[in-house]
Amino acid sequence: MKSRGVIISVLVFVFVFSHQTVAIGSDFDMLVVNSEEWVDVYSGVMYANLVGKPFNFVTSREHSVRLPSILGSENIYLIESGKHPFVMGYKSTLEGKGFSVEERISAGGKTLNLDLAGDLDVDKFIVIDDTYGYNAVSLCSYAVVSKSYVLFVDKENIEEVYNFLKDKRSGILIYGYVDEEVTEKLSELNPEIIDYGDKFDNNIEIVKRYRQIRSIDQVTLTSGDFMELGLMRGVEPVLFIGRDSVPEQVADYVKSSGIKVGVLVGNELVSSAQSLKAKTGISVFLKFGQGSGAGAGSAAIRDLDLLRLPSTALNVTIESIAFNIVNNELEIVYKNEVDVFSYIKPSVNIYVDGESIQTVGEREPVLIGANEEYGSTYPLDLSKYDFQASKLTAQVFLQYGESKRSMSRVLEKELEISIVEIRDLADIEIIGLSYDRDKEVLTLKIKNNGPSCHIKPTLALTVKEDRIILGGVDTYHLNEKTSRDVNFELELSDEDLELNENLKVEIVYGERESFMVDKISQDMILKIKGSDDSSSISYPLIILFLLIIIGVLLVGALRKKDKLRGKKNPKKRDSRLG
Repeated sequence: MKSRGVIISVLVFVFVFSHQTVAIGSDFDMLVVNSEEWVDVYSGVMYANLVGKPFNFVTSREHSVRLPSILGSENIYLIESGKHPFVMGYKSTLEGKGFSVEERISAGGKTLNLDLAGDLDVDKFIVIDDTYGYNAVSLCSYAVVSKSYVLFVDKENIEEVYNFLKDKRSGILIYGYVDEEVTEKLSELNPEIIDYGDKFDNNIEIVKRYRQIRSIDQVTLTSGDFMELGLMRGVEPVLFIGRDSVPEQVADYVKSSGIKVGVLVGNELVSSAQSLKAKTGISVFLKFGQGSGAGAGSAAIRDLDLLRLPSTALNVTIESIAFNIVNNELEIVYKNEVDVFSYIKPSVNIYVDGESIQTVGEREPVLIGANEEYGSTYPLDLSKYDFQASKLTAQVFLQYGESKRSMSRVLEKELEISIVEIRDLADIEIIGLSYDRDKEVLTLKIKNNGPSCHIKPTLALTVKEDRIILGGVDTYHLNEKTSRDVNFELELSDEDLELNENLKVEIVYGERESFMVDKISQDMILKIKGSDDSSSISYPLIILFLLIIIGVLLVGALRKKDKLRGKKNPKKRDSRLG
């Protein structure tokens, strides 16, 4: 009996301890985050919003000293970064000010983010990539009113997030640009996707959805470059305006939406806010500071406590520019030097010995992936000129930016055009397309009949009645006169396979990775392999059928033999009977 009581006590202790460490619950008055990792801060803020508790967060070392005087709550739940807190040991600082503090140490932004998701009783999740912090700001208010939790997902943690979501039977929204691996894996869970390829268009869609839930004619105006306490409470939708100008679609939406008031957070975007007011007629108020508690007057106003989000300065360059005399085309290679995608729209004026002869470029913005090169060719007629003896130059005017309609960055450069003579002899063919049910892998088999080359394949499929695109991003290398398989991990049901019996495969290819200018398009029959495939069960069936036939023939032969014996020995048979 005594040992049983000890066991029960231990079990009770384990239950209570695990309950306190795994789930925060609601036994706190305020949540505070002390971390320089903005994903820690955002995750804590989202958690507090969804459990209906106030929150605050440290924005600097100086701010950590002031913060205790304005918390106004007794029981604090403190989330502190294990590696990058603004100040060490903030728990003891708060306890020294008379607060009761429960502490949780964060092992890292995305780890904490998923841990907190497990502590919540929610069935709606929004998936974004933490590379683009402005997407998190855009979503904050909508996540609050729609009772959704924001998950930060990339190719490194997609398996862990997928395992979490697949058991939730939850509604999933993918917002903005995410890794291709994320989209492919989550396609099995039938997510909704918002990605117009433009941060302002995406943001406008979220504002519309917010106002469908909570009808309101006031918005918060910001650029999405920082988090601020009032901005993160979800009281009103967040509408983006540009740093230097107001994108056309933003002004058009405001004019047609019935929005009457815009509250601008910070004074960095005053000129853009004034431009929005002039174009739309809405009233604009500026939130530029906060009371310091030091008395009346301007000295009592302090700057807003802003937590800046990491941003990568866009940088697109010209890698090379040449005139190819084989096909009379100007070849330009553009290079994205940073780890975020960018849109480009170049205009290139061609000069021969100082005389302007032609302007080439892109009529629509072109997307360049992170740290990628993009080659483009432009027809160029130099038949009237002795270009081999002349000086060829180009005046490049390259607009680029993170949005198709707001390419505010410009590269202007004069470059000398080199002469090249390059023949692309790449020659490929598509020889097979199959799906392995057991491995859940779709395989495209490609044969290279020519020299070493590069390929970029694309396939369009229907999965759970939604159209999805495989490929179109990664480039694959084919050695000279060899074949290779390109595999796509994808779960397809029987219904999906019926809808995708015939697929159109497109491949752009070329000897040079930056100039894959050739294209092959072919309709392919999707062959099914694996345990449920008719081809895999046909051999056992055939063998069984043959064994049955052989068995029947043997039985028939034995019976016939017995009859013959009976005819040859009738007396012997009669003597046995007698």
